[in-house]
Amino acid sequence: MSDSDVDRRLERQLQHLRSDDRLSERAARAAELTVPQRLALTYKLSHRATLMRDQLSPDIRRRVESHREPLGPGAEEVMRRYSRLASPGAL
Repeated sequence: MSDSDVDRRLERQLQHLRSDDRLSERAARAAELTVPQRLALTYKLSHRATLMRDQLSPDIRRRVESHREPLGPGAEEVMRRYSRLASPGAL
């Protein structure tokens, strides 16, 4: 697979993740979870993403990390609040 094919695939994945349908679907499922369940799921997904990222080649990782966007309004405060929460435990 060429670099341009990988870039197009990554861009399609980003568009899918940003779509309103995708967010609505995930928000509906999340609304049914308790707060501890949401935190545990967030921790699990973050842990999985870190493991996946660590397995990428340096070239692919650089391209993935180049797709950064600024945090939304108030995100810094939310991240500070999250940092003070206890970890939901080991997976």
